[in-house]
Order: sequence, then structure tokens, then C-alpha cells
Amino acid sequence: MPPFFKKIFKFRPIFIAILIILLGIISYFKGIPFFEVMELKTIDLRFEARGKKAPGSSVVIAVIDEKSLAREGKWMWPRSKFADLINKLSSAGAAVITFDIGFWEADERRTVTAIENIEDTLKRLNKTDKTIEKYIEKLKFQVDYDMQLADAIRHSKAKIILGYFFQDYENVGHQTEEEIVMHEENVQGSLYKFENYTSEAALNAP
Repeated sequence: MPPFFKKIFKFRPIFIAILIILLGIISYFKGIPFFEVMELKTIDLRFEARGKKAPGSSVVIAVIDEKSLAREGKWMWPRSKFADLINKLSSAGAAVITFDIGFWEADERRTVTAIENIEDTLKRLNKTDKTIEKYIEKLKFQVDYDMQLADAIRHSKAKIILGYFFQDYENVGHQTEEEIVMHEENVQGSLYKFENYTSEAALNAP
């Protein structure tokens, strides 16, 4: 090393620290596999150094397992069950309720449609009044599971975080064009303004 640099680094060790930090930042954004592996290894070492830690009671996981299926019935469950879960957890004092479930498509509405057809027929025949209208609205709410879930979320004291859809455009062969368009429309209202693409192919994806 030239004498000039030796003099700088001898009296300014902070330059070495800054250089190391800059190299680390550049390596992080470049996504160099070696540094990613080292990061994962250091996470393992940090957990080992910390030792076992008993979980607290502030976080509770409601698992959908074999016992749940045996008790509540086969999957998928109607969304009224999730609405009831939100209502109970909210009443119990939960601060945040997070779902690792995606409610991608509308629930089955055949019963709601049948009731709406009856409602339209009664109106055409002038066979309705305020009492009948209120009763029909109550029936529609009782069988409209999407509406029950939305109502539970709307009135929940806890913050609700729903499952989200992320898709790698390089691996969509198992989905139809209609499904992809539906997912894209679902996330339009909450797109991130900051995007970090992992490759040129991802940047230029349609």
C-alpha cells in the first residue's frame, strides 16, 4: 500500500469502517448470494447465542388443523365462521387479527340470489310492506357470508390484516388468464409506490 494511504488509514480508521459499510450496502442491493447465505448463517448463530426463549401470551395462533376440520367440517369453511371468529376475538380484547388466508373470490351466493328473486316477485305483485322488507333484508344478511365478514371487519375493535396476493410472473402456468386478471384487479387499490425488482425479467414483465 502506498505511504499516502498508509498515513490516511493510520490516523483515520473511520475511513475503513465507512468503506466496509459501503461495500456491505452495495452487496446487499446487488443481491450477492454469498452475503445472503452469510446473513442467514449469522441469524442462526444469533438465535443459538440467545438460547431458548419461552413464548409470551401476547400472540395466539388459531391453527386450522385436523381437529378443527373434524369439529367445524371440511375446508373451505363459510366466511360466516371467520366473521364469528373476528367478533369473538375483538370482544375478547385482541389488538390485531391477522389472517394467513386469502379471500380471493366471492363466496357462493345462490341462496342470496334466490331470496332476491323472491323479493323482486313480491314487489311486482305489490305484496310487500315495511315488515316484509325488513325480514327479507335480515334473511339476506344471514345467508350472505361475504357481507357478514365485511360487517365483522368494519365493526371490529381490533385491526384486521387480511391475506395478500403476490405472484411471480415467471411461474403462472397453473393459472388461467382470467385468474391472473382477477388478482391484479384485487391489489390495484393497495399497490406499493416503491418497487424493488429482483431481475430485469421482473422489471419488464407485463
